[in-house]
Amino acid sequence: MAVLKRKHPAPGPPVDEEGAYTTLATADHALADGRWHQISATVTTRGDDRVRIALSVNGRTVLDAEDREPGRLTEAGGVGAANTEMAFFGFTARDHTGCRPPHRPAEGTYP
Repeated sequence: MAVLKRKHPAPGPPVDEEGAYTTLATADHALADGRWHQISATVTTRGDDRVRIALSVNGRTVLDAEDREPGRLTEAGGVGAANTEMAFFGFTARDHTGCRPPHRPAEGTYP
């Protein structure tokens, strides 16, 4: 199953541990074990403060949702996966211009 969720962090640090989740969309989509899959996601602010999120697996869109809360995207976000075992190969994040943002190591890690 594929699920898109928005995380509302709990007040105060650390923001990566606690919080409440809102499910935005779900879809039944099985993946074959032991194989690489190409997964891509796009997140776009729409004109009236809606945020559109689309998830594709192996070139096929499996989830497409709009979120009105918390409104327009104004800051960098994060990518994560829960309740799954993943390995990344060729991971790339790009801003709306298609450029890679400057590398900033995650807090508590070494560059």
